[in-house]
Amino acid sequence: MIYYITKINIPAYDANKNGIIVKFKLMANLSSSLLINASGNIAIALQNNFKRTIEIMSSLKKCWQSLEYATYHLECSHDQFSVKDSKSSSMALSIALINCYRAMNAMPQITDITGTGILRIDGSFENSHLEDKKYLAAKKEVKTLNKFITPYECKHLFDLEKLIYEY
Repeated sequence: MIYYITKINIPAYDANKNGIIVKFKLMANLSSSLLINASGNIAIALQNNFKRTIEIMSSLKKCWQSLEYATYHLECSHDQFSVKDSKSSSMALSIALINCYRAMNAMPQITDITGTGILRIDGSFENSHLEDKKYLAAKKEVKTLNKFITPYECKHLFDLEKLIYEY
């Protein structure tokens, strides 16, 4: 069985509105149906948004429908925070899923980017809270960061895909 592994740096903020980066590992393998498992309190809190992101992506582009035929394991060891809202993780999760799709199709992953934004059902992204603080945290904590993406730069999943493919 082949496992595809993608690392995810999700920008967020704590109760004091300080920007933080939460590091995840996404493991995926092809299967007959969609199954999402999670380890760690934060990863468990993101499961619904992760599933929603897969469903939106697969509804927009035929080739992304393959994302619905995989078993995923989302893992995060950062358990010192509780998640109250995970919508802004959609941009980073979309990046991870595009990377996962690329790995499944023998293309290289782009690992030095992250971003924040709320994914809407039509594939568009909306701004999220405290983007500037999330950016500063990413710049400080992700040593290999080359690109921080917001809806200002990528208004839609197709823009994000194009940016990653041109990267």
